[in-house]
This record gives sequence, C-alpha cells and structure tokens, in this order.
Amino acid sequence: MNFQNTFNKPILGMALMFLIHCSGSKEIYPLSIDQAYANLPLKGQNNISAYMDIENKSGEELRIIGVNCKDVKLTQFHNMTINPDNQLVQMKMEDSLTLEKNQKKILKRGGRHLMLMEVDNTLIMKDSIFCEFIIESYANFSFEITLKK
Repeated sequence: MNFQNTFNKPILGMALMFLIHCSGSKEIYPLSIDQAYANLPLKGQNNISAYMDIENKSGEELRIIGVNCKDVKLTQFHNMTINPDNQLVQMKMEDSLTLEKNQKKILKRGGRHLMLMEVDNTLIMKDSIFCEFIIESYANFSFEITLKK
C-alpha cells in the first residue's frame, strides 16, 4: 500500500470541502471599513458623531439595516443637508444605508454620519468603541471606532 497516496486523499478532500464551504458562506464579508473615528463628547454631553469610509467590495448590493455599539444606547445613520429654500441645515435620520455593488460611501462631517446617542460616560477612559452592522441577509459585521481625545 502506498502511504503517500492514502494520506493525501483525505487532506485534499478536507481542503476541498473547506474551500467549497467558505466560497458559499455569507460570513466572509466583502465589506471594508476604513478611518472609523469619533471625537469624545464635550463635558456634559452624551452624544457623538462617528465618521468612516464604508466600501462594498462585493458584486451585490448590501443593505445595513441597523447598528449596535457597546456602551451606546442608540445608534442611527443621520444625514445633514441644507434646505435649498431657506438655507437652513436639516438633520434627518435614515432607516438604513444601502451600498450598491462595488460602491464606497464616506461618512463625514457636514453630511452622512453615524450618530451614537446616550454613550456611557466610561468611554472617556477607552480608546475605541466596538460596533456591529446588522446587514440584511448576512451575518452581523463587527468593526471598531477609534476615539479621538
């Protein structure tokens, strides 16, 4: 009996099963988060805005339908716009954030951002906030927001 051939077949089979499993898994994300940060709240405040680049590297649409952050009671997408009629700044809450295939959205000051409300006062002692996006038809996607002091 040839030991090498007998030994290689199970390993090759296991490797093939692993690749097939991973290629069909929705737990491997084509989502990328870069430059995620928030400034610590001013003294007496408990709301902060977070900014980041979110890129959908997949060939399909992804829809973020919720956000959970540790030590934060409520997290929502907000979009700041200027009303063309009266030039007043308007802030609107958005129920979700849709990223078309291969699209990048930049959450920035003066525009779309992630609003973290009723943050725990212990955040001033931490370097980051751990969050997760709830994505329609996918498992949750974890990421970290750096806190700037």
